[in-house]
Amino acid sequence: MRIAVVAKAFDVLGSAKCTRALCIDSLASTSIFFGGWRSGVRSAVFWLGARRAYAPVFAGRLCVTYSRSLCDLGEIGVSGMQKVLMVLAASVFSLVANGAVADFEMCWSNVSTRNYDKAYDYCKEAAEQGNATAQGVLGFFYSSGLGVERDDATAFYWYKLSAEQGNDGAQLALGTMYSSGRGVKQDDSKAFYFYKLSADQGNAYAQLNVGISYAEGSGVLQNYAEARSWFLLSALAGNMHAQFRLGQSYALGEGVEKSNKDAVRWYKRSAKQGDAQSQLNLGVIYASGDGILQNNTVAHMWFNIAAANGDANAIEYRNRISESMTNEQIAEAQSRAQRCMSSNYTDC
Repeated sequence: MRIAVVAKAFDVLGSAKCTRALCIDSLASTSIFFGGWRSGVRSAVFWLGARRAYAPVFAGRLCVTYSRSLCDLGEIGVSGMQKVLMVLAASVFSLVANGAVADFEMCWSNVSTRNYDKAYDYCKEAAEQGNATAQGVLGFFYSSGLGVERDDATAFYWYKLSAEQGNDGAQLALGTMYSSGRGVKQDDSKAFYFYKLSADQGNAYAQLNVGISYAEGSGVLQNYAEARSWFLLSALAGNMHAQFRLGQSYALGEGVEKSNKDAVRWYKRSAKQGDAQSQLNLGVIYASGDGILQNNTVAHMWFNIAAANGDANAIEYRNRISESMTNEQIAEAQSRAQRCMSSNYTDC
């Protein structure tokens, strides 16, 4: 399946001394998400936003300058339910080394303009001075081949240094590398360990992966109730894939009392973010009328939308249900599908 990641713009807090800069308290945690390839690396997704501020022990702000908007859009291609989310959530904690901060500012400035060759040089300088953020960025460069030849073993090295400093994004990246065996011997137990470290810091993608690990018994004893709890945490943070898995938990009665009504509630949240699997499952539930009011028109609408979003099975389901519908009902379903998609899922 393909995971679409939409980069969201956060309010930029300026100051008299730092124009066009993101300024945070010296001990604030800042998330930076990278990603992006389809049929080879095409673009990078940048998501920079203040997430969680800790009480500063001294006055001061860290201003990271940038030269363009950071709300680019992109996609991350992934494979199956064992997705490898090549995202980076890096944290800046202090102004300990002025040289490292300056190098990182230049690193980020060049990353934001996609000048990866120059960005690599500055990031490497900052990373070698111990900047956890730069170490994570360097790991991403090596894992994706941006600005440098792809080298999974070297990516693992830099991610590990960053993760050891508490970087939740680097911990997530290490988990995905252990899970897939990229750059390191495949080990589901270690994958779970690093997913859990990241998830405990509130990383929604890691929370999803912890939930999947519990659901599948991968690297940890299978426990549907634990899986459901982690899916819920990630789903409440807006992760559409966790919302899908939570809907699936209710539909199958795994770790929670079976309820198609609750399954529909979570499938809808995911479906309205564009998840084709959730859209297909909504169609199936509405077609069956199991636990909810049966409605062929709504079922056809969701099958049609799922098919438009690339789900091949949805085409068969749509054609099958059409056989029990009138031409007028089909026309209504098609009209509703068009309205739903053209409104970006606000009118479904």
